[in-house]
Amino acid sequence: MFAFRKIDYKKDIPAVVSLIQKGLDQSFSDKIFKWKHLDNPFGKSYGLLAMDGEKIVGLRMFMFWEFIGKDNKILRSIR
Repeated sequence: MFAFRKIDYKKDIPAVVSLIQKGLDQSFSDKIFKWKHLDNPFGKSYGLLAMDGEKIVGLRMFMFWEFIGKDNKILRSIR
């Protein structure tokens, strides 16, 4: 059955990295994923997984960002 669920950073990273290696970049690593999505200075990324039963078949990551706007106002965003 096809479904979506939030990423579980404690158990999903190896399977997510494997999916990225197969579909986008063979040199992608756990270290790069953790640096980009867990150690980001603006906070942990929000991730959604597409599941076919228990198998991860798709991934969408949303990173949080902060920008300094007019009058030094902090603008928070997600992309």
